[in-house]
Amino acid sequence: MRKLIVIAAVLAIVGAFLGGTSLYLAHQEQFKQENLDYHQAKDLLAQSKPQAALLIARPYLDRLSATKPDGVDWLPIVVDALATEKDVIALTALYERFPRAVSDNEEAALLVAAALLSQKNISEYIALRNNWSGKANKEAAWLVLNADLLLLQDRRNEAKALLQSKTFSGPEDTDRLVRLALLASTENLSTAWNLLSEALVKDPKNSVITTYRAQILEAINKPALARVEYLSAIHKDPNNPLLILQLGEFYRRHHHYDLAIETWSQGLHLANSNPLWLKTLFWTRMTVPLKEFPKEQPPTTGTLAPLIAFLDTLPPGQFWDEATFRHVPNGEAFLRQCQETFWLRLASSLLRGQEAKATELLDFNTFHATNWAPQLQSTLQQILAYRRYGILHIDKIAPSNTPEGTAPTINSDASHQFFTQMADLARHSPPGLPAENIPDEIRSLLTSDYAFPAAFLAGGWFEAALTFPMPERVPDTFPDWVAFAYTQALRHTQGPESALRFAVKQKSTPSLTLLTGELFLAVGSDREGIAILKKVSHQQNVIGLKAALLISQAQLERKDYGAATDTILTHPPLADNVLGKETLARIALKQGDIQRADALYSSIENESLEAKLYLARRAYTHKQWDRALKLTEQLVVEFPDNIDLQQDLQKLREKIQHKE
Repeated sequence: MRKLIVIAAVLAIVGAFLGGTSLYLAHQEQFKQENLDYHQAKDLLAQSKPQAALLIARPYLDRLSATKPDGVDWLPIVVDALATEKDVIALTALYERFPRAVSDNEEAALLVAAALLSQKNISEYIALRNNWSGKANKEAAWLVLNADLLLLQDRRNEAKALLQSKTFSGPEDTDRLVRLALLASTENLSTAWNLLSEALVKDPKNSVITTYRAQILEAINKPALARVEYLSAIHKDPNNPLLILQLGEFYRRHHHYDLAIETWSQGLHLANSNPLWLKTLFWTRMTVPLKEFPKEQPPTTGTLAPLIAFLDTLPPGQFWDEATFRHVPNGEAFLRQCQETFWLRLASSLLRGQEAKATELLDFNTFHATNWAPQLQSTLQQILAYRRYGILHIDKIAPSNTPEGTAPTINSDASHQFFTQMADLARHSPPGLPAENIPDEIRSLLTSDYAFPAAFLAGGWFEAALTFPMPERVPDTFPDWVAFAYTQALRHTQGPESALRFAVKQKSTPSLTLLTGELFLAVGSDREGIAILKKVSHQQNVIGLKAALLISQAQLERKDYGAATDTILTHPPLADNVLGKETLARIALKQGDIQRADALYSSIENESLEAKLYLARRAYTHKQWDRALKLTEQLVVEFPDNIDLQQDLQKLREKIQHKE
């Protein structure tokens, strides 16, 4: 018995020894693997692959320590990777846990310092800045942040003096010059432009400078040139979602909703694309649909992800779902911070006939400073006030004038006659008293079920308007533009066939007749389209000119060159118009009359991009390199995203350089 006990004890000791050895060997194996991972992560950082380095570091993040551990110290690796990625949120969170590790890395310290300033945490910023006093390698960056601190303290002149106290070489000087430009932009846009131009010379690949230049051009009402700058910024940094967001916002501000949505949707595949998803989902529900929605799935991470998921799952024909939204994480913050929620709730209240709730939403709208559609909002407020109290005068009326030099379009909030007329009626109505002298057609519309969708139509928010019940035939007592706007809305959202079926049921007006003829041409019914357009082509106005142009183009498509020429020449306003001369030049080319085409295009070279393109190709064919180069450079300015033109320009420069 004793012998058995001894044997059991020996076996237990041996087992324990073997078990300990096994644990030791496992620990050694883990330590070896961790060292391999650590060196691989360092190599990836050296190769500028911070995301891959963070992926390897992820299993070890729970072992991060302010004091150097017995094994591998992952903290410097993580800080380096986050700084390279410019992940300010993660770095700020890490700074709260390990302030020394972050503040000892200058790149990370600068990012956190900027975040602290944005949070107005001045004392913490000063402490972090002082850590680099006398030893900073990035003096220019700290100088700019110190200027930002002065601006935060309302010491504008001191900030300006600090920024002007030193200059730096190359790209290092960019932020300083940009800050000076931003300061100058409130006083002298010309000075701001010159500063940005100087910055661009020092750092030609910097997309931020280009977007600021775009904003200045937009501010002085040069949208065509501003668009070129926004596109140029994207060419410099095509995978930057912020730049794509800005270009889309530019289109949105100018009421080109289709271009805005198309722009945003092209960036949905990028990392950090949550704002692009939110814009795309909201504006396609409110204005025009996307021709082809990308196959990418909505993001499941990020601050905006819950709101994006909410919008993505909203059924068609529904603006809001209060019960579902109650379960959206961070929902209250979205209501305060995301203007999309305001417009969706407002449209939902109007659709459900909850006019008191809609009035409350409008009265307490917190997005006045950044309102996307101020005239649409004020017009909806007027409609609600008139339907409830008979008054049209409200406290705030959005300006109804179109900015000088801006061409009105069907999508233009600022130029639509409904907004202009409602604003004028309000100004001539006594405050707080029932409005008088309202035209019968306006009164008929405002008291009908179609008043609210009419306002959305006027703003170019076509999908929103068509979500409301629509009339099969617009009442004859309504303003003429209502039937026209419904037809255009159907055309842009559902196609020409749907729009045509609606248009032929409406009261005939010159503008709707023109549109109906155009729709017949769009569906391939040339004979019917030409016959309808001839009803208004004799008019000596824009409608007559456009009708004659459409007829001539349809005749050109049918190869009836003689009839197309006669249509233009017998309508003098069209014959003298750039569009008419372009069509005559195309006819000449179809007939093989190159000499006449050359003459026609040459006569409109300065006004017509089509003429520039034709003449550039002709100059290239005849080896007139200087002329071809000049014209191509002008075209590239207009179409900076056209690869073919860029290649042509490069070829021309090479030919001139080699004097071929």
